[in-house]
Amino acid sequence: MNFDIDFINRLVSLCEDAFNSGEVPVAAAVLDSSFNIISISNNSRQNSFSVLNHAEINAIVDAENILGDWRLNGYILISTLEPCDMCSSIIKECRLDNVFYLIPRSSSSVLPNDFISKSKVKGFISQKQKLKNLLTSFFEERR
Repeated sequence: MNFDIDFINRLVSLCEDAFNSGEVPVAAAVLDSSFNIISISNNSRQNSFSVLNHAEINAIVDAENILGDWRLNGYILISTLEPCDMCSSIIKECRLDNVFYLIPRSSSSVLPNDFISKSKVKGFISQKQKLKNLLTSFFEERR
């Protein structure tokens, strides 16, 4: 899958915004089959006081509202971080076709999430390093 550098930089910028507002620096977007952005979001669970407000779920809910349907067959999700088990379950339920992520989760998954089609995005080395640094800084500041 080939993603545009400007699009990846936009995701990284959203991660920086999340970091600067005290959120876990993760961003996600729902795209149509032509790679047009339907919705794009970052984490907001710290500021909204809701465990549900992961970037992936925020992007999915926004896309559902924009499209007027909870079924997202034919759509793609891209996340800066490999989706967690909760997000993977939501991805399965809303029927997204594919999921792409920039960096893998460091912890192993408790639940097998082989039920969704996930692929790691190749390339974008400097952006991936920036994302890793943001995540490391975020969690180091809180420990």
